[in-house]
Amino acid sequence: GATGVSFPVDDGAGQWRIPPWRAGPHDLGGVETLLGKPVDTIDTGTLHVWEQRTHAALVLLVGKGVMKVDELRRGVEALTPSVYEDWGYYEKWGAAMAHMMLERGVFSPEEFDLGLGGPASPEADAPPQFTVGQRVRVREEKPLSRWRRPHLR
Repeated sequence: GATGVSFPVDDGAGQWRIPPWRAGPHDLGGVETLLGKPVDTIDTGTLHVWEQRTHAALVLLVGKGVMKVDELRRGVEALTPSVYEDWGYYEKWGAAMAHMMLERGVFSPEEFDLGLGGPASPEADAPPQFTVGQRVRVREEKPLSRWRRPHLR
């Protein structure tokens, strides 16, 4: 809670004093309960596709001048303590970028919901058209690319 005490932070540029309730979950310097915790130093060197896409989205947004890397940091540092602790690196990036795009009006909350799969539609409540194991006929398509469909036999 707010105690009225401020932490002096001086980087040599005359930075203002930051009150403790504004420091955020990212500010872990001096937290004694963390001293005995192990640090995960395992680096597999491989990113999942969604992580690569998240990174690429940041590069695109910064390159187009839609946002700055500093704004990404502000967004990540503004996450709630539970989210900051539980979410992974690129999950935090994604949340921060989405929040920034919503804040800037790049897309609306409704467009964001639709991009994530949207709210449930009436079709979502309809019973399935087919049962497991039922034989179905798939219409022939003439694709423009050589895309194989091993799941259709």
